Amino acid sequence: MELFDLKYNIFLLDEYNRNRQTLPLFYRLLDAQSFPKLRELAQRTFVMFGSTYLCEQAFSKMNGVKSDVRANLTDPHLHALLRTATSTFKPQIATLATNVQAQISH
Repeated sequence: MELFDLKYNIFLLDEYNRNRQTLPLFYRLLDAQSFPKLRELAQRTFVMFGSTYLCEQAFSKMNGVKSDVRANLTDPHLHALLRTATSTFKPQIATLATNVQAQISH
């Protein structure tokens, strides 16, 4: 019934045609009370692609970290390297460097 209602809703059809490139935006427009099953299906579908991408990205980075040269890594070291490799955190190196005192020669 939800698909039938969606198909014959002129406003939503127009929104769908405008938001084809960004389908998640279209599915957010659907009323949660009128289209609960469609919204749930869309959420499950879109989350699946994001989590698959992140998983593939992590495995790719792990293959780069755990090469033949670094085969002797312990699990805690590998865990720390993967967290660093997959993080979106950008350190402010210039600010950190200005707060460090240079070593004074004797």
